[in-house]
Amino acid sequence: MVDAGQRSSASDAEAGSNPAAGPWPQSRAIQLGKRLRDILVAGELRFIFVPSDEVADLRYFAATELRDSDLSAFAPEPFRYVPWAQVLAGTPVDLVVTTMHGGDHPQLLRDIRDRLAPEAVLLLWLWDNHWAYFQNLRAVLLADLVFFSHGDPEYTGYLATPAAVLCGHVAACCAQWARCQAAQLSDRVQARRQHKALINYVNYRHSWAERTRLLQAYASGLQNAEVLLMERDDRSRYFGQAPLQRFSEWAGYKATVIVPVRRDVSTRVFDALLAGMIPIVPRVLTDFDKVIPLQEQERLGIVRTESLELEPAQAAVDDALERFDAMGTQGAMARFQYALENHLLVNRVTEILFKVWQLGTGEIEIVVHSGENGPSLFTQRLLKVDH
Repeated sequence: MVDAGQRSSASDAEAGSNPAAGPWPQSRAIQLGKRLRDILVAGELRFIFVPSDEVADLRYFAATELRDSDLSAFAPEPFRYVPWAQVLAGTPVDLVVTTMHGGDHPQLLRDIRDRLAPEAVLLLWLWDNHWAYFQNLRAVLLADLVFFSHGDPEYTGYLATPAAVLCGHVAACCAQWARCQAAQLSDRVQARRQHKALINYVNYRHSWAERTRLLQAYASGLQNAEVLLMERDDRSRYFGQAPLQRFSEWAGYKATVIVPVRRDVSTRVFDALLAGMIPIVPRVLTDFDKVIPLQEQERLGIVRTESLELEPAQAAVDDALERFDAMGTQGAMARFQYALENHLLVNRVTEILFKVWQLGTGEIEIVVHSGENGPSLFTQRLLKVDH
């Protein structure tokens, strides 16, 4: 519910309201709403995608030229992607989409505000809102619109503020490879595989003790599984490989076990699907059925398990390997195609841009809601009733 008298709408600005005047955060809602309407009316909306530097050393995202190719080719009208090099050379942009991965991100946000795109609307996409609460909140306070990748209410409520609009859930995705690499990736999907499940993780030891316990149990007792662990401070075993070599590692196995940190639908779900593997997914993942509908889970052969303990995990691995063999190369290609068309970076950026378009057209509006955190900014879909 929205408090009476606290709704921001187009009529506020059109009636002559000064966005800089009035009580906070109502004035902030009016200001942002007007800015989004203005850039939409202007016609072409120029945007840039900027990964935060927490994952730069891992080269987690596809190379800049590949991202530029994808985002330019698949930018929906009326949006136009501006390559990063052009922004550095002074080309203005209307929207900046940037990620955050649990690190200390505010300095990059300040640089964007102060030097690179001072007039742009800043859209922050949190990939790790299920931990690093303090760091995430610091970044939120510097943003305009905020999206979170993990939708469990336990990990989202703290993000509500009077400074930035909490715009909702945009799931993680497969970001290591670009859509323009599809032909190369497809060849690897169809190659021969080991009759094993791949379990390739970072060993966070005591930081995530429960997951560490499960991984150690798999390493010592899980049959038909390849357990490859890396230390937190040395991830070169995997990230030291070239991107296509990494993909070949995934595509060399038939299944994988998803072992979450905190009930999160992680990137490895989508990495596995793109590689043609069958993911084994615990039912405790709150968002999973929203991101991948049950009908698609059944079509793709995804295995769900009630528990990740060794005995049920073994049964799930055996089931997944049988399903892979039964579905064959056709099943592997179906999973690859599904991820390629629905769960790459370009898909998620398009989803974010669509929310901007809805805000600019008035289909969705910015509202102020007084909840347990005090007055905060959210989005609300307008319901049109026929009379």
